[in-house]
Amino acid sequence: ILGLAELLKIVRVRAFQLTLLTLVIGIILPFHLFQQNQVRACHIDYCPGLHPVLIPDEDRLAFEWLQENTKEESTVITVQKFGLFIPAIAKRAIHFPYSSPTITNDAYHVLTADSQKNRWEHAKAIEATYVVWDAVLERYQETYKPYQVYTENFDDGRYFEKVYDQQDVRIYRVMP
Repeated sequence: ILGLAELLKIVRVRAFQLTLLTLVIGIILPFHLFQQNQVRACHIDYCPGLHPVLIPDEDRLAFEWLQENTKEESTVITVQKFGLFIPAIAKRAIHFPYSSPTITNDAYHVLTADSQKNRWEHAKAIEATYVVWDAVLERYQETYKPYQVYTENFDDGRYFEKVYDQQDVRIYRVMP
């Protein structure tokens, strides 16, 4: 038989555990769910149409074109959404643009520089042979903030040659 002191001790421990559980369920869990909803809403608002994990047919066809019409040692500059699949589909190496407040890479300058000559110099610096302007980049450039800094400025023929132009996908060869 339990004495009154032992019973009060068990009640205090159980009350403390119940309080902790109430805090977790009542405060922490809703905060976590709120954060998850904010992330989902932000993602959908930030990049509408980009959340499906399906490669658009026009991009897939362009990646297949790369495999069939470029040398195996070719290196491609592409953005990170569906360009991630180029090594798997086209069997080609890739460079992604990267930018932070203190660092940018050459691939970033290829897609953002004002002059084609400057873009070409950056492409040559990383030995890139092609630049892919994919359908997703074309379609969401105005609404997806990370894409808004990129410009398609490759058409004069001296530094870049358009070798593929199908269904909003363009591939440019970096001239030697």
